[in-house]
Amino acid sequence: MTDQLQIELGAAPWAPTAAADDFGWGRVWNIPLSGTFKAEGYRYAFQCLTGEVESDSGSLWGYTRINMIDDNPPEARSARALIETPSGFDVALAIDNSIVAYAHASTDSSSNDKRRQLVHDDIWSDDAELKTLFERAWTEFVDRTRLAYRS
Repeated sequence: MTDQLQIELGAAPWAPTAAADDFGWGRVWNIPLSGTFKAEGYRYAFQCLTGEVESDSGSLWGYTRINMIDDNPPEARSARALIETPSGFDVALAIDNSIVAYAHASTDSSSNDKRRQLVHDDIWSDDAELKTLFERAWTEFVDRTRLAYRS
């Protein structure tokens, strides 16, 4: 079994697969912005990476298996802790509380300048415009959190 969560297009970002159950909410503001759920035999942590939900431009959400990160409660984890898991993390773009695109992401330290960069695999979506929105949200997230840093 792969470490990647089997995200479903159209699912709510706090329950990204029909198999999600046994929820534990962290930060909630009208909808859960962080927390945990169980799916595919594993417990996952999730977090709204953009910090808030934007209906028009979308919001970026991150997911990782809990046993791959420290034992702190989900609400104590930073975006950096979530994304620095050794096997990477899954990321989804949600618009109007519905996942419209997703990819697997990780840090890449293979460049010659010894900087770690966030990279993602192929974007899964039914629509080319939504892939573009995903790229825009991804770039803004990386720029805003300054996740290109010296290792």
